Amino acid sequence: MLEKILESKQSSNPKLFDPTPRTKSLPVQTKKTVFYIVSTVVFSPDFKKVVLVQESKAICRGKWYLPAGRLEPNEDLITGAKRELYEEAGIHVDLLTLAQVQENGVEWIRFCFVGVQKGNDKLKNKPDEETLQAAWVPLKELFKSSIDYKVAGAKLVLRAKDILPIIRDSLTVQKDLLKNKKFNIVLPSNKVSFPNISIRLVVTCNDFFMGTKDKQVLLPEFNLYVSRIGEGKSVQDKVAEVMDGLLPDAGALRCDGILAVHHSGYDAVDGMRFDVVYCVDQEAKFSEKILPKISGSRFMWHKMEAKDKITQVLFTKGMCLVPFSTIG
Repeated sequence: MLEKILESKQSSNPKLFDPTPRTKSLPVQTKKTVFYIVSTVVFSPDFKKVVLVQESKAICRGKWYLPAGRLEPNEDLITGAKRELYEEAGIHVDLLTLAQVQENGVEWIRFCFVGVQKGNDKLKNKPDEETLQAAWVPLKELFKSSIDYKVAGAKLVLRAKDILPIIRDSLTVQKDLLKNKKFNIVLPSNKVSFPNISIRLVVTCNDFFMGTKDKQVLLPEFNLYVSRIGEGKSVQDKVAEVMDGLLPDAGALRCDGILAVHHSGYDAVDGMRFDVVYCVDQEAKFSEKILPKISGSRFMWHKMEAKDKITQVLFTKGMCLVPFSTIG
């Protein structure tokens, strides 16, 4: 059942769960009201080195960072990630999966991919307005307490250390989890356009998920309205606000990760939808006969089907979903 629901072009009523009045929302416009950052981590075949680029922008000129940049209007996430990597590092890649998504409100979202080099292109060595150069940097040098590694005789200085946990986590995803089929692969779909940014919730408790009572079961979904940069709440805070009202006795929900991202970006339609799994954190105190009370009359708990592919993903021991975290 869950698999069919997630494959559908669900059209629920986001306003029902809207924590922010629509009149206060700004239009969703790439590089104007929302900033989607795409970044790709590329390791050497032996997983001992990673591609970094030297910045050319005046504010951080000469410092090193992961290849990353803002998505452009009329561009989908995969196209943008590949473009940024080629412009900044000079190589083409095959993207394997999203490794994580970070948000500081819907106005700033970073999509971190892992990829493998495609072809035998050499890394960029001529400066331009994007970057000065790119290099394969040994991981063991990056994770020293004090970096003393040199590129072409000059000491490598990081633009920011926030890339270190991204690199570490991406290494785990590619080297261990993907290899052992313990990571649910997510590559954003560009088949459907969304005018708003919305989140569709797969809320679980033990062997049950929350859906409408209709014959065509729908999942709770609501729009994440856009505020001015720095004025909005985080996505996780907005979800908590909505779910506290819907599940008043359940306690905190744990974000287990992302199942899918839908974003087209074309024809100036810049919204997207996230399908995200949230679990009742204290589900051990509930049972099949006693489940958290749901406010209102629209939703009920549905039993998961063992044969459903999504159910198998959720209940496979050691399986990891794409992390969805708040920063800043």
